[in-house]
Amino acid sequence: MRSTFKSLATLLLLTSLPAAQATAPSPAPKAARRPADSHDPLYRFERLFSRLEDPLSLEESPSPATISQRLVESESRKNSLYPLEALLRLYEKAGLKPAEKLLETIKSFEDKLGAHIAQMEYVEFAEDVKAPAIVLKNMRTQLAATETELHKELKSFFTATSGQQSKYQKFKDSIRGLDFKKTRKDDEDLLNVVVKEVKKVRDTDYNMNDLQSGVHELRRQARWFAIYTDALDGTVNIEGAPLPFESGRRAKVLVSDEAYAGLSAFIKAIGKMKDAGEYVEALSKALVASKVSKTDAEAHKLAIEMAEKAKVAIEKDPLKVAKGLYEKLKKDKVLEDWNKAFQKAEF
Repeated sequence: MRSTFKSLATLLLLTSLPAAQATAPSPAPKAARRPADSHDPLYRFERLFSRLEDPLSLEESPSPATISQRLVESESRKNSLYPLEALLRLYEKAGLKPAEKLLETIKSFEDKLGAHIAQMEYVEFAEDVKAPAIVLKNMRTQLAATETELHKELKSFFTATSGQQSKYQKFKDSIRGLDFKKTRKDDEDLLNVVVKEVKKVRDTDYNMNDLQSGVHELRRQARWFAIYTDALDGTVNIEGAPLPFESGRRAKVLVSDEAYAGLSAFIKAIGKMKDAGEYVEALSKALVASKVSKTDAEAHKLAIEMAEKAKVAIEKDPLKVAKGLYEKLKKDKVLEDWNKAFQKAEF
């Protein structure tokens, strides 16, 4: 085996594979219109609608607060919203123009949910490092604000009013009305988009001295590949992954477990550093806003000291670590292996 990433393969395949591969699928809700033919393009969307709806129990008319809690507990961003974004992203790039507006709709919803979850994590971090009470009060006020915004969005998104359909129902109906024939050979068109994206990421020399346009941009682009394996529901398979997929589709791309584990390890490590950096930044801003610190530099230093005192791990030199991870990614030819797998796609 050429990489220590291989030793992580089994663990990562079980813990970081999309939910469709790692766990048994939830039963479809009663109102689902899942096509009988698993090769119908709508099948992929309907399974994701089911994944989003099942934990929410929308037939009970839950309150926005209850929906919010269920969205967080069910990890809906990872299990349904990201794959929905991924599918629409692929169809839009494949030339299905209406997919662009639908992508904006689901991304706007996911962004508001993400903002609230992030603020929850910031408060939890501040509590872990024992931030002063006045700072915690400031951050909890911000959390309450994101919660209010999210509840407004949830009410607008899921609630039908005055005989009008909910935004979510309109979203689903719009997808069901898409003319998928315009993409001709569905799997081939979507995979061709992925082929181009994988090749572009493989051929790009990312600047690991730039945290945003280098480190985080590579992570953002690479993360889509893992999401695509779920969204495409069996068209892309991973060696050693639990089977069967929900659709029973024949795999047209086979990615080695080594390549999948290598990319997953990179994404996870960079994501962990990114989160830690954002926690420190959020705490620093709250320290200044609460007048505990006078300057941003002073606040940042204090936030790091508080984390160290509480034994909360914070990477002091994230760029150095990112460079090492990127070099390993290239040395082990992880992106090259992904590219080869998609170049061998069987249509």
